Amino acid sequence: MGPVPLEDKLKPGHEVRYLEEEGLHVGNHLAVTSRNTNKLERRLLAGGDRKWFGDDGEIISLPDPCRLVPFHPPVCDEVNSILDVEYKLATISDFENKYIVQPGDIGVEDRYLLEVDICSVTFSHHPLFSREHVLAQRVTELYLKYSERAVLGQGQRLAGRLEALRIARDSLKKVLKQAPDASQQQLERLQRYVAEIRETRRLRQMEGSNDRQLLSNLLLTWRDLKKLRELQGYTSTPLRLQIHKEFSDDPAAEIRAWDEEIRKEIDELEEEYQEEYNTQLDEYSKKLAVWKKRRKAMHEAKRRHQSKAEQRIEREFDEETELEIMEPSGEEPKPPAKVNMGVVRSEVMEGLFQSFRPPGEPKVYLELTTSEAIDQNPGCPNEQQRRTAVKRCDLYVKIFYNQKEVCSSHLQPLGPRFSVSIGQLFPIRILQWPESLKVELHEEGGTFAHHLVAEIYLPFPSSGTTLQNCSLEHHEFSSNQVLTFSHAGVGCGTYLCPFPEGSNKEVTCLYTSGVLACRVAWGVDNNKHGGRDGKILAPPEKYWTKEQRDSCTDLMAMLDEEGVMDIEKLREWAETSQLDPNDPRNASFFYLIKNAGVGFSTEPNYFRLDPLQAEFDFCKMDDLVANSRLRLLQLRDQREPEFRGLCVPLREKEIPKDMFKVYEKRLTYTDSQLESLSSDPLELHRDWGQKFLQKVRQRVLKQCHLAQQHRQLQDIVMEDQVPDIGTLGLTFIKWLQPKRPLRPTRKERKKITMQNVAGQEVKIIVNVIHAFEVPVRKDVDAVGGGQQAFRFSMVPVRPFVEVSFQGVSVRTTTAEGANPTWNQDLQLSLKSPSGDYSPGSLQSIQDNLYLHLFDEIVVDLLEDDRMRETNIHQRLERNWLGSLQIPFSTLYFNSRIEGTFKLYSPPVLLGYEKESHHREFSGLTILGDTQQVLPPRDATFLSLFITVQPALNPPEPFKEKLESSELAFMEEHLENWESQVAKQVPHRKVKTLVIDISGKSVCVTRFFQPLAPPVLLEGESITEEMAARFVSKIPKISGSILFPGLFDIWLTSDQILHLLSGDSEDHAVLLCCFLMYLGKTAWLLLGVGIPHGRTAYVLTREKEQHNISYWLWDPVSGQKYSIQDSFCPLQKVFCLINDENIWVNVQQEELPWRTRFDITHRSDWWPAFGRSVGAPVGSVQPAALVYVATSISATQMLQDRIEKQLKDCLMKWRKTARTLCNRYCIAILRKLLPALEHNTWNCQNLSSPDHIQELQHILGSHKMCGFPINLPYTNMEAITEAMKATGVHYNESPDVEFALAVYIHPFPNNVLSVWVYVASLIKRR
Repeated sequence: MGPVPLEDKLKPGHEVRYLEEEGLHVGNHLAVTSRNTNKLERRLLAGGDRKWFGDDGEIISLPDPCRLVPFHPPVCDEVNSILDVEYKLATISDFENKYIVQPGDIGVEDRYLLEVDICSVTFSHHPLFSREHVLAQRVTELYLKYSERAVLGQGQRLAGRLEALRIARDSLKKVLKQAPDASQQQLERLQRYVAEIRETRRLRQMEGSNDRQLLSNLLLTWRDLKKLRELQGYTSTPLRLQIHKEFSDDPAAEIRAWDEEIRKEIDELEEEYQEEYNTQLDEYSKKLAVWKKRRKAMHEAKRRHQSKAEQRIEREFDEETELEIMEPSGEEPKPPAKVNMGVVRSEVMEGLFQSFRPPGEPKVYLELTTSEAIDQNPGCPNEQQRRTAVKRCDLYVKIFYNQKEVCSSHLQPLGPRFSVSIGQLFPIRILQWPESLKVELHEEGGTFAHHLVAEIYLPFPSSGTTLQNCSLEHHEFSSNQVLTFSHAGVGCGTYLCPFPEGSNKEVTCLYTSGVLACRVAWGVDNNKHGGRDGKILAPPEKYWTKEQRDSCTDLMAMLDEEGVMDIEKLREWAETSQLDPNDPRNASFFYLIKNAGVGFSTEPNYFRLDPLQAEFDFCKMDDLVANSRLRLLQLRDQREPEFRGLCVPLREKEIPKDMFKVYEKRLTYTDSQLESLSSDPLELHRDWGQKFLQKVRQRVLKQCHLAQQHRQLQDIVMEDQVPDIGTLGLTFIKWLQPKRPLRPTRKERKKITMQNVAGQEVKIIVNVIHAFEVPVRKDVDAVGGGQQAFRFSMVPVRPFVEVSFQGVSVRTTTAEGANPTWNQDLQLSLKSPSGDYSPGSLQSIQDNLYLHLFDEIVVDLLEDDRMRETNIHQRLERNWLGSLQIPFSTLYFNSRIEGTFKLYSPPVLLGYEKESHHREFSGLTILGDTQQVLPPRDATFLSLFITVQPALNPPEPFKEKLESSELAFMEEHLENWESQVAKQVPHRKVKTLVIDISGKSVCVTRFFQPLAPPVLLEGESITEEMAARFVSKIPKISGSILFPGLFDIWLTSDQILHLLSGDSEDHAVLLCCFLMYLGKTAWLLLGVGIPHGRTAYVLTREKEQHNISYWLWDPVSGQKYSIQDSFCPLQKVFCLINDENIWVNVQQEELPWRTRFDITHRSDWWPAFGRSVGAPVGSVQPAALVYVATSISATQMLQDRIEKQLKDCLMKWRKTARTLCNRYCIAILRKLLPALEHNTWNCQNLSSPDHIQELQHILGSHKMCGFPINLPYTNMEAITEAMKATGVHYNESPDVEFALAVYIHPFPNNVLSVWVYVASLIKRR
């Protein structure tokens, strides 16, 4: 017997309805055979009534009443006496009354006890918040979201799932290719993989986009907060966001992974688009066939209609057919467009850039701390009023049990952080059944005399909850009060934009809100039952309010048997198991999940050895973190460079507030660095090099264990030596020495330790003696024609010297003439970080001592000559003539600097000329002398004596023995030879073993090997001058600054080019390797020069016929000196080094022009290696250097950016005057700059007449004063500082015009030579 049709079982007009599909629960029915079911259905339909059938067409029946587990009740012959029914009279229970304990009862006063522990109240918004507090709260909220998403790592999980799906899809494709016939199941699985990959890829991009958007919002809000602090001029919140950037160790691998991800997504999208295209193509084919068929039928109908030979019936039929077929056939279907892979690739690239970190961009890690110092005395009156209101504000809480006040806390001050620590435990004796527990937060003194802030209702704990097993809970509260103030407080309930000048200009309405941290538990009777196993003083839960009684279900009682439950795991299991929420059997479980936290406690993820330990802590962890002395001890123990060897004061108040400023500055990166790292490849290269060197510095310092070096007695105890017969004899001899007042000598002062410096003022004393070869003024007028198209008008010069250090400047008086004499002492104060004058702190000072030579010009502004006898109206102007830069580290390590220094002078100084040049150009040269005359000098020299008062004790040299790359016997031989040299010539320092970048000692001869220099001009062979020019444009960093302590780290040539920085030894090694490749006999020369102290030069020997000449190369400036030049910066010669040997100078003379450089004479030069022990074989240098061309477009962009910034700075420095630019002069200066660069390659100087010839059109109508500045590119700040030091912006003439041009010449490997030509022009009257 077959089944009954579904239409017969439903009522007429009704549709089929399946309750399960609508989410309604349908129980399991009894299992009945289909034959019996069909019989029963036909019998019921035969009666003509369909009421026995449901909406789904099935017979209405009850669920199966059978239990899943069989159960049989025990059957006993005899009935147990316990089961006998005992009848008692009905009585009223005590729990039916309102009171648990009746008033007047005795003996039950401690029966039930509720304990409320109010810990703290923290405001997320308060009416007394300032705008800075609002932004700080936003930063905190965004950082919490950022931390949660970082811990969750949803993007990484989706990336792993995506990779697994791709692997599974590729494996399935391989199987399908190998199998001849693919099953339908495999094809469906492949389609499922493709769909899941598409969905996972979308989710991953969405998560990545959300992460980057959140990070961007956080950084923008933090930037707004910093800008607000700068604008208002004070800080009100301790918030500090530390940005840590991590660069990839293998940028090429990142690029490969990025390209691989792009390729995978493009392939996947191409397959999806191709599949969609094929589907659309099939639809197009079908539509096109239908369209052609209709069109063909329409033409047939027209043809039949026009035929007159057919019958009338057929004609009528044709007319009817025409009416049907000749309907508008519509437009011809258009074929689908093919996939444009270029558009697909751009879409993929755009999506990846928006969602993920591109290669080259560093990983950014954020850390939010509260270490920012709050300004105690802000200059804003409104802010002072707000802070006064905050100080007057006090808070306290009231606790209400069943709407009755039972206790209140003490008054607690609000504080500047808007977090109140109450820390009070309130025991409440329970006399009534629990109905409600409320906490009221009250405020006094701040806004009004007294007002209610908020009400917080707390849930009652379960009967098994005590203070020992409950965790701290946070309850949020808010208030709808509306308050406004006249001071800096933002109020509440009003619309506000915290920082309209920032990135977020959204106006929001903020209400008072915060979080209450508390614990609620039942007391324990420890007296009667002893210890922690005492009776819990909680009333029975089944007699509480109805809501509380309903929560005690059987399932909850079963799960809460031990009072511990992991609710999170239950929720996860409920989500993954897909339980039916409408099933009555699951009602208890879902009710438990919904009301988690009521009636049971959650197991914490930690355990305590002693629950009461926190009560005996002498302070909180926040106090320990905020303790500056403890932090200082921890940082010193971690061997941080800023605190290594630091003596920590005994009291916290003795620690300066800015003690951690340098340390935090090193950890924190500015916004400008963050932007440059992702935009400019030239800046990225330099920033990466600096960061890498800092990592090397930290690693080497930790490896050397400088902090573990023990101090000697003389370092701590300062005492005079007891005189003996030797010292007394020397004293008597000094008395008998003849006095020579016309040739005085400076006495060596006694150095003092850092303990004796405390409380004294340390000064830098600069004695400016005299100068010579100072340029004199000239004026050029264009006259006549021919070759003499200009004439000179000599004007005296009035020079003076300005000395600046750490932002403080002092100057000498004004002298006159080209060879002035001052002989003046200038004093500047030395400010050590945090007032610490220890060697480690002094080595961290990176300031430079600047000496600038200016010409003071007196401009007469008096126009009426009749008033000249009684009135004076003048203006003082200054023109820059030259400068000298001396690092403080040089002064510190050398104690004093004395000598005649060559100032940096530009190759062309418009408006000035040397007297020797003037005589040469004006035909005043004596022609009768036929002897060879030295060419005139183009430099200006300045005689100085610089020292520190009192004399500081330099750091001890590094003596700890490191791991060596050399053999043991080689290391022992070099140490013995160096000790013998120290005995013979103790004051001449020789280097035999140096430290490489890995922290191991290496023989110095291994650093020399011929290396090919880069090709600077196509088709031209490189010369020695070109190689020296290339090396000089690599930025120089003092080794004492980069690696504190008298130990040195040498870099190889490829490391210098990769890091784009190094000290004088690194530059000298690179230049020596280049000159060796060019066929020159070259040595590395170590000695002492001015003004940099211990330095390195390159010595070359040239042989012309029978004459041998020696030349000195300064690798930092790229200049070449003869050893006979008395003005050579090198003053002392210590040793020579090449790949064959090390020679120490054992001659009595140290001056280069008095030293014999024939190394074959052992009496003059003592070699380290000889016949018994030879120099180690093998070099640490690479076999060849790899040179990469510098991007021309990036160089041009940097050139434009520098020129724009310098122009903006020029206008910024001239605040009280208008700055005009002469565009015609700027065009000429841009034309002259490339010639200046190329002339330096051949040691040629652009002669003054040729230079003036180019500017003769301007010089005829303007009085022009200017100069070009050349320096290697390190950063934008160095160029701006160099231009500002020239004082070109001090020209206050009302009709002055300026011309500024910038030219950057790119060398290989991102080495840049920057030229800045600046000039001032005044129209001639």
